[in-house]
Amino acid sequence: MDFGLFSVGDFYPGRHGRSQSAFLAELLQQAELAETLGFHSYWVAEHHFAPYGLLPNPAVFLAAVAARTRIIRVGTAVSVLPLRSPLHAAEDYAMLDVLCGGRLNVGVGSGYLAHEFAPLGIAMEDKVDRFNECVEVLKAAWTGDLLGGFQGRFYQYQPVQLQVQCVQEPHPPLSCAIMRPEAAFYVGLQGMDLMVMPYVTVDDPEGLKVLIERFRRGAAQAGRDNARVVAALPVYVGETEAEAHAIAGMAVERFMENRHFFRTGTYEDLNNSGLAAWGTPDQVAVVIRDWRAAGVDEVIGLFNYGSMPHEQVVVSMERFARLVVPQCR
Repeated sequence: MDFGLFSVGDFYPGRHGRSQSAFLAELLQQAELAETLGFHSYWVAEHHFAPYGLLPNPAVFLAAVAARTRIIRVGTAVSVLPLRSPLHAAEDYAMLDVLCGGRLNVGVGSGYLAHEFAPLGIAMEDKVDRFNECVEVLKAAWTGDLLGGFQGRFYQYQPVQLQVQCVQEPHPPLSCAIMRPEAAFYVGLQGMDLMVMPYVTVDDPEGLKVLIERFRRGAAQAGRDNARVVAALPVYVGETEAEAHAIAGMAVERFMENRHFFRTGTYEDLNNSGLAAWGTPDQVAVVIRDWRAAGVDEVIGLFNYGSMPHEQVVVSMERFARLVVPQCR
């Protein structure tokens, strides 16, 4: 099992306790620390126009991460493809793959927040069809297949070739995020890896296992036996259980207050679901081993959320790397 770090970059103007520039600097420091601690990957989300996140273009931020690191993989979790030209996205991520020396993973999704679509004049009801075309364009642009042009419902391109080429061949690993369990099969069938936030999509680790089995059936039909599952885990590793809940509780409640898609209603519900991990190193390790048994290949820990102070994020990351990971390899 691999372990990564994930940040949605949720930022609350007037409530955060530091400036935007200070917060972004902290995220960069956490990415550097993740590499030092031996994490496999560092991921950020794309969000627009609300406290859900401060990173409207992950490629820009991850370029800064790439300049400060040498080994850790960098990834999008996710790039919301329908919100911009897929040809521009292909260029941005090809350039990023060059800048990071072939360390890029591209997670993509169709989006789910109406307030991100409306200002851009994009109809939510078209998002799935737009997304499917975007994936086609992205792959074709990276592999040179746009030399034949592209004629879709939403996107039309004359023959074109990118000037910047991905380092990884045929292109960076591509994964698709889902919010509905039944979509897992189709992600596998389309030949992409699976990205999932279990606290959004299922009720417990058993539900996660069923979802992953669906995905692997689809991947098998597509002829893939190396398909990967990346799953996001809200986490805080405390010295004691009481300390973990005391520190994480307020941050989690603020995070949940601004993200209205949790299947569980309260902090306590989420804690008891097995889909988050706040506690001692041993308690956190139990959750991760359950996820490994369910078929997860990589856990990406959501360490920074809800205005949690940087110092506490760092302590939790260090405990995780030193005391949790060795129990879960």
